[in-house]
Amino acid sequence: DLRKGLFIESADHEYAFKIGGRVIVDGGGISQPLNGFNGNANFRQIRLETEGKMHSWFYKIQYDFATGTVGQFNANVETAAQQFVYDSKGNVSGLNPYYRYYTDRNFLVAGMRDMFFGIQDKRLSSDYLEQPVHFRIGNQFEPFGLETQASSKYRDTIERPMMSDALQPARHLGVSMGLIGKSGWGANIGMYTNSPEDMINQPPSSAGHYAQVGV
Repeated sequence: DLRKGLFIESADHEYAFKIGGRVIVDGGGISQPLNGFNGNANFRQIRLETEGKMHSWFYKIQYDFATGTVGQFNANVETAAQQFVYDSKGNVSGLNPYYRYYTDRNFLVAGMRDMFFGIQDKRLSSDYLEQPVHFRIGNQFEPFGLETQASSKYRDTIERPMMSDALQPARHLGVSMGLIGKSGWGANIGMYTNSPEDMINQPPSSAGHYAQVGV
């Protein structure tokens, strides 16, 4: 099937493989009487992904190439550039235009999106469930509202509501368990730690400061 990328599935639906992606371009302009026309356009997302299943096991790997050094402003970590520029005598000669921008290869990690594998065994089913209980481990959204976990492909507007962006956690490394009921209800619980998307790649000794449980 080529309608949603390259999709291949076995006749018994027990094995499947898909390669796909998306490109989202965002732009706009405004007329300013004093300074003339001002506009800007950029890539919101350039994503390549693969996902599939092997009997009870499933996986998904997704990377966003639109993420770059410029997008990592205010990354408050030790690998960020210094605020000031110094001359040969050690005196401050100016401000570093790359202050708080990532200067090493770590910013490449920020392009990681959904990267997890899991299991959904038919033996973990019930008459009250639409699907069997599933378990995931890897980089994934925390269970924090439907708006947070909805893909940008299916949102009604370009952006999520401001309240969601202000309160929602991003994807984090962790483990989770979830289920979907036949009456339209669902439940998820997980434990999470550092987030490549948030650029909080701290040493292992500080990982505990970011551990949290999402329900």
